[in-house]
Amino acid sequence: ITLSFFCSSNGNSQSVLQIKNTNSVPVIDGNLDAIWNNYNAENLEKLLSGNAVSNSDLSAWFKATWDQDNLYILVFVTDESKINDSGDVWWDDAVEIYIDIENNKLTSYGSTDYQYTFRWNDLTIHPNNGGTENVDFKITGRPNGYTLETKFPWATLGERNPKNGTLLGLDVHVHDDDDGGERDNKIS
Repeated sequence: ITLSFFCSSNGNSQSVLQIKNTNSVPVIDGNLDAIWNNYNAENLEKLLSGNAVSNSDLSAWFKATWDQDNLYILVFVTDESKINDSGDVWWDDAVEIYIDIENNKLTSYGSTDYQYTFRWNDLTIHPNNGGTENVDFKITGRPNGYTLETKFPWATLGERNPKNGTLLGLDVHVHDDDDGGERDNKIS
């Protein structure tokens, strides 16, 4: 059984991603558990802001799976310097995950559109729209970057009965701050 996710990047590049369901639940610990070997990595290759940089300065991929209770997303970020020094989460190193349950691509947030930001070295979930009830995450550092592992309960996202063939919207963005102050780059 697979869910279909409509992935878009700034409205310009769109594709359908088949996300397989799982019988094994990943441990939300920010580590690459063996379960993640069962799923394909999707590279984030679109530069949304900033300048092109080397892959060692900024690159990322994500994997996803789901069960009847939750959507799980793993994001693996390569980043030479991890920064958390701003009052606004989008100016620091962070991952944004957008979920559009109805895949209706509204121009502003509707009741089933969700945006969550997870900042490096920050224990807080930063939602722009949507609740955080039972959303779980862990970010772990590596010498050349960090890994984010998340669990989004379907009940929190308003999806009560996920099933094969359901089409949902999904975007994953990564912010990069190399030198403090404002963000230098953003990819999706």
